[in-house]
Amino acid sequence: IEQLLSRVFGKPDPTADPREIRSVARLLEELIGSPRREWRLDELRRVFDLLGRGVRRRRRSERHEQVFFYLSGFCLRPGQGDSFDEWRVERLWALYREGLHFHQRLENWDAWWIMWRRLAGGLTAEQQERLMSDLGPWLSRVLNGTVTKKDKLRQPMEAFRLIAGLERIKVEDKIHWGGRFLQMVEDGKQLTFAAWCLARLGARELVYAGAENVVPSQVVASWVERLLSRPWSGITFAESAVISMARCTGDRERDLDPIARQSVVERLRREGVDEDRLRSVLEPTVMQTEETGRLLGDSLPDGLRVIV
Repeated sequence: IEQLLSRVFGKPDPTADPREIRSVARLLEELIGSPRREWRLDELRRVFDLLGRGVRRRRRSERHEQVFFYLSGFCLRPGQGDSFDEWRVERLWALYREGLHFHQRLENWDAWWIMWRRLAGGLTAEQQERLMSDLGPWLSRVLNGTVTKKDKLRQPMEAFRLIAGLERIKVEDKIHWGGRFLQMVEDGKQLTFAAWCLARLGARELVYAGAENVVPSQVVASWVERLLSRPWSGITFAESAVISMARCTGDRERDLDPIARQSVVERLRREGVDEDRLRSVLEPTVMQTEETGRLLGDSLPDGLRVIV
């Protein structure tokens, strides 16, 4: 593994195959002996640490930059879980001020936003607020239809998913963006994508942040009511979004009132949702790894549970 990453992200080697960058992920799978989705936490962090040695050579080509961001985010997800992850996240955060080098390449923008979303659990509230303040004005222009050519190059969809996954931003920002995403659903725009963002912003049980970061139940109850009043055809994430926002935690401050939750259960039953999934709306249950992955839009490293 060290030799592979040294060839790709190390000092220039005239004997190295320049095409190797295109198959780094596959070659790492062969060396580790398992598909990347099955890599253990220690294997992921080892790849991240070795990759970090070549951070200054990520700009060798467009593909080098894209692969560096992809692997960094994948191997450091969800930004916590190992005793050295705080240090690792800080190393990557230093790159935020530098930004992209190949900013004309759409794939690099995608990899950039996905990287920050994947490790958001390790970002402080201040760092998440920085992302929010930087992205908010641009993404507002996207929704208002007043984007510039430069705006379009930055690939907004993954940036929207990023801000929806920032659990430590101010609650008022969550309320604002939740309203914008709900309007997208009602307008019939990007239905599944907008529903996923709503599920993150309106969740009763957050993945990594505390209860103080949860949007008030009265606000989310109105979001749920509006979703229940419309057909869900074409919104493949609608069921998960409603379950996330109506989840029963046992905390009266966070939970929707019993009548609202019963309305959710009745609708979900009409939609044919499995009874096991309905339990989380009816009574407090432990969030399963599959549910966490659905909310994150990603899998957790094998064996890792996020503890708030």
